Amino acid sequence: MPIKREFRRLSTRQNITEIKFTGGNFSRKRINHEIKRIRTRIPSSRFQVLLPYENWKPGSWFEDNDDISLFSLLDHYDDAQMPDGMEDTPSYNKSIVYTLLIILYISILIFAKKILNNHHAYLQ
Repeated sequence: MPIKREFRRLSTRQNITEIKFTGGNFSRKRINHEIKRIRTRIPSSRFQVLLPYENWKPGSWFEDNDDISLFSLLDHYDDAQMPDGMEDTPSYNKSIVYTLLIILYISILIFAKKILNNHHAYLQ
């Protein structure tokens, strides 16, 4: 089955893009590979990956040079605390990646343009 990627901007946070991956079995290694591909296409961003357990479980936010953070039950349970049969799934049928574009430079350009437009309107 081909991998499907759906992109959308979050309605409440326009600076965050959601990329939903479906249509395959995604091992942790494959998810890391997809994140590396996204990093090359969208530099200077922050990322967060959500994995499906009984509900969506997020890893920590990470940036370009940081290690990729994927949720793991072992981050929350000691080996001795893990109930029998409870473990991280070897693969997932879907995952979600959030990208937060670091837009400081873009914001500065937009702000400068507004100032120039206001100044121009004042001179007329």
